[in-house]
Order: sequence, then structure tokens, then C-alpha cells
Amino acid sequence: DKNYFNNFIKITDSTTKIIDTRNTKTYESGIFIDIFPMDRFDDPKVIDTCYKLESFKLLSFSKHKNIVYKDSLLKDWIRTAFWLLLRPVSPRYFANKIEKEIQKYSRENGQYMAFIPSKFKEKEVFPSGTFDKTIDLPFENLSLPAPEKFDTILTQFYGDYMTLPPEEKRFYSHEFHAYKLED
Repeated sequence: DKNYFNNFIKITDSTTKIIDTRNTKTYESGIFIDIFPMDRFDDPKVIDTCYKLESFKLLSFSKHKNIVYKDSLLKDWIRTAFWLLLRPVSPRYFANKIEKEIQKYSRENGQYMAFIPSKFKEKEVFPSGTFDKTIDLPFENLSLPAPEKFDTILTQFYGDYMTLPPEEKRFYSHEFHAYKLED
């Protein structure tokens, strides 16, 4: 799809449709599951480079209300200025730049692995091999493979992942309406 601008895969249910209410530029989609590729690399500067490009990409398709955080008047002003400058730019432009950076820095036997263009930066950087070994874990009535180091991974991402955050800190990051299509 020439309109798709993410650097990851979405597995989409074609019997559904979503209407994205968070972003101004979007693409046709149904209900989805994201699949994030993990690349190996040696030079951590690729994380910073891709983070900046990903930030510009987000500014190019987000609604203004979603880039004003009210954390600082100056920061909100700077984000708004970049938002205005980047409105005419296709998010695909930044997705292509990110992909070129990933290709440039990827190493088959790199010492780190990550979903490189993550908005979480170093939180998603792991030593290579972290995901290599799996174990079977029960999930409802199934037994599914999971990384052997699942506790290390989840702790790095979420801290104390076994404790729910306070109610006021729980949120759902997607903003869309989902519909089942008629047969």
C-alpha cells in the first residue's frame, strides 16, 4: 500500500474497518495487530537518529491537539512550529529515511537488538540474544512460546509490570472507531 507509512507490519482483519480520529493523514485499515521487527546493530547512535526521524514523521500526520503536551510553553511552541512546517510532508518520506538508516546500521551479528524507530528509545534496546531462547507458558487454555527472559524484557519496558498503574495513569494510545463490515 503506497499510503502505508509505518516501519512495522500490521496484520489486519479485512472484515472490519477503523476510522482514525487521532491523525490527519492515515490509510485504510481494519482492526489490527502490530508486528515490530527487531534489528541487530552495534552503534547505538542509530536509535537517536531514527527517534528524531520518527518524531518528525509523527508531527507530519498528527492532529495539533496531540502534539501539545502543556509540559512547557516553549516546547509546545517549538512542536507547533515543526508541526506547521511538516504538515505538507508525507509521512512516507520519513518512513523511507528511517528504513535507509536501519539498513545502514544493521549488522547480522550486532551486539544490540531493538525495534529501532521506537518512540521509547533505549527502553527497547536489548543485548543480542535476549529473545533467542523460548519457553512454553500457559495462556488461557493454550501453551504458547515466550522469550525465556520475559521477566527481564517486561521489567525493562514497564518496570513493575505485575502491578497495575493507578487508574489516572491508565490509557489506550489508539483513537479510532471500529466497525464490522457487512457480508
